[in-house]
Amino acid sequence: MDTQKPRFSELFDQYMTENGLSDSWMAWKIGVARQTISRWRHKNKNEPEIKHPNCEKLQEAALLLKLTPQQIRELLTAAHCQPDNPSIPAICQPINSAHQFFGREEVLERIKGAWSKMGGLENVAVIGLRASGKTSLLHYLENMMTTKPLLRSNQTTVLSNRRPKPFQFAIINFHDPGMCEPNILVREVLQQLKLTSPDSCDLICFSNLLKTQLNIPTVIMMDEIGTGLKSPNLDKAFWHSMRYFTGHIPNLAFLVTATEPIAKLAKNADKPSPFFNLFGQMLTLDALTKKEAIEFVDYFILNASLEDKAWILETSSGWPVLLQILCDEYLRALEKKQIDDTWKIKGLKRIEENGLQDLQSVL
Repeated sequence: MDTQKPRFSELFDQYMTENGLSDSWMAWKIGVARQTISRWRHKNKNEPEIKHPNCEKLQEAALLLKLTPQQIRELLTAAHCQPDNPSIPAICQPINSAHQFFGREEVLERIKGAWSKMGGLENVAVIGLRASGKTSLLHYLENMMTTKPLLRSNQTTVLSNRRPKPFQFAIINFHDPGMCEPNILVREVLQQLKLTSPDSCDLICFSNLLKTQLNIPTVIMMDEIGTGLKSPNLDKAFWHSMRYFTGHIPNLAFLVTATEPIAKLAKNADKPSPFFNLFGQMLTLDALTKKEAIEFVDYFILNASLEDKAWILETSSGWPVLLQILCDEYLRALEKKQIDDTWKIKGLKRIEENGLQDLQSVL
C-alpha cells in the first residue's frame, strides 16, 4: 500500500482546480505575483518544485479556497507550515481577512446604495492616495458581498445585511502585466465569472458572452486603472468598448480605483472615453475617522497605556497603513518586554523607509 503523503504542490493545484480559480485571481487576493501561484502549483515541470512557500500567504489562500479544517491542516503540514494564524495587523500590504478591516462606513454605505437601486447597478470610482487602502477595500467588498466571512465579535458594517440575491465579481489588477493585454484580460474575466467561452475571444466575442450569459448582478473591479491607461495595448478602442458594456449589458457595473480622478488620468493618457463619465459615485478614500481609528488600536493593543494609544492615533493621522506599522512595533516591543520608547523611533523609521511620511500631514 502506498502511504506516501501528497506533496504541497499536488494538494494546492488540486484545490485550485476544484474551485475553478485562476492564478491571477488568487495572486491578487493574497498579494503575490501570478508566477508565484504558478510555481506553487508546479505548472512548469522543468522548474524545481516549491516545498517551502510563504506560510502566511498560504494560510490566506487556504481560507479563500474554502477548505475544511482538516484540509487546511493537511495543506499547511505538506508545506512545512504551522497551522496557526497570527493575530497581528497586516503590514504594508492589502488586507484580505474581513475581521482585520476597519472603518470606511461612509464609503461602504455609498457603494451599497449604488448597488441596491431598483434601476440597476451604478459604476463606482474610488480615489485615494498610494497606500490609502484601495485594494483592501476591494477585497472586503468581494468577501462581504459573496460569502459570509469571519468577523470580529463586535464588528458591524453596512454590508452585514447585504442584498439577498447572488452577486459576483471579477477583479483586474493592472499591476499584473498580463492584464494590460486585452485578450489575456478578457480570458481572465471570463474565467473568474465561470462563463463558457471559446479558446480565443476578442472584445466582440466578450461582449456577446456577457450579454447572453450574465444572469446575476456582476461587478468588474479594476484596481489602479491609471496603470492600465498607461498601457499602449489598452487603446482608445478598448476603453470605448467598456463604455458600450456599461450602457448595454444589464446586471453589469464597474468599480475602479485610482490615485487621481479617472477622467483626468484618461485625458493625460490621451485616451478620453465616455466610459469615464459614467460613474454615478466618485468616492474619496480619506483617513479613518477618529472613532474608527480608536476601534483599530483598541482591537490590536488592548493593554497599552492611554498615552501610547494617543501617540499612535496622533502620529498615524488615522491612516490604516500607519496604524498597522505603529501597532506592529508596539506589539514587537511588548513581546520583547521593552518598556522604553524605542518602538516609537522604530515605527517612525519604518514609515519613512516605506515612503509614507507624507500621509502624516494629510488630514
